[in-house]
Amino acid sequence: SDSRYRIGSRFPRVGGGPDSIDALVEAGSAHIMDLSDVTGLGVDLAAGIGNGRVEIVDTTRHFNAHGIFPDCIGYRPSPFRSALGCAFLAALNPTEMAEYTENLVANTTGKDRNAALALPSTLDVVRSRGYATREDGYWGRAVDYGGIPSAISVAVCAGPNVLGAVSLIWLAEQRSVDEVAQTHLPKLTAAANA
Repeated sequence: SDSRYRIGSRFPRVGGGPDSIDALVEAGSAHIMDLSDVTGLGVDLAAGIGNGRVEIVDTTRHFNAHGIFPDCIGYRPSPFRSALGCAFLAALNPTEMAEYTENLVANTTGKDRNAALALPSTLDVVRSRGYATREDGYWGRAVDYGGIPSAISVAVCAGPNVLGAVSLIWLAEQRSVDEVAQTHLPKLTAAANA
């Protein structure tokens, strides 16, 4: 819609076989579609891209169904203010988390820096309740695509390895975080496990 194009994660790689992001998209696509159908909410799948960051690699968002524009593939949400970023960081082992957050904090400013400084307590909350939330009012895009979204997220793991995160996303004005978590957290966790 904006006449800009980007090669997506499903584009064949020059190196031959699929890389880990392609494998995650292939393994997760059917599960996020099912989760979206069952909950009626948008679902984003993000992959870890190194240094404690995630990138959205697949989504079920449809503006007509969810009120949120779907052009999020390739977006790298804030590791400190987004549900996807916090869920990913909370699932890392303490050594990785400390290393990544030290580097990330050193290179942030403004609201991201404030959120980064509060990260230890934020991650404690994420671990205790079993999911991460999007910071109230956080809008990570430079363009206004409509209402402010809200989200909850859990990590996607394979054994001890944290591969990424998956989130339910909706317009904040339509539902509360508590309502969505109470109703759909078991389904979100099951999709992440699958």
